[in-house]
Amino acid sequence: MLRLVARLIGRHRLQILQFYPHVLRYLTSHSKDKIGEIFAMIIESIHELVPPETIKPVIERIISNFVTEYCPNNNITVGLNAIREILMRQPLALDEAQIEYLVEFRSYRNKSVMAAARSLINYFRDVCPALLPKKLHGRDKEFHTEEDKVAPIFGDQHLSRTVEDAYLLKEDVNGVSVAA
Repeated sequence: MLRLVARLIGRHRLQILQFYPHVLRYLTSHSKDKIGEIFAMIIESIHELVPPETIKPVIERIISNFVTEYCPNNNITVGLNAIREILMRQPLALDEAQIEYLVEFRSYRNKSVMAAARSLINYFRDVCPALLPKKLHGRDKEFHTEEDKVAPIFGDQHLSRTVEDAYLLKEDVNGVSVAA
């Protein structure tokens, strides 16, 4: 039933804010065998119109139960990847202290954990490099300055006024499509 509700929330951009505190009870260390399904439900239910304050307790629970040095390596990897997917849908859900804690896993002793942490770092380099520590901004600062990257704003949606790549569908005088 939770899968259906999560899919409805995500697809139709519903704001059922009581869903996220309800899901918190399933994010325990005892449910490690079903954690992939639970993370998938949470990720699928999040969209850009869900307030970041609603998602922060979920991310804090994931960090405290699955992304610690005392957890097995595969749980840390799954937790970091789930956090990255949540942030792809709602980038404002983490604060700087949590980001600093998560990027420390880039020098962890397991390769899969390091790869998951680096993918999280690369995501923040693309979306909002101001949240990363200064030493992790990357080498290509001259190409991507911080002024070019506008920090994401809650509730902001990109509306297009035209159909993208519509010029590719222009027709010739004889009715044959012509690529530009």
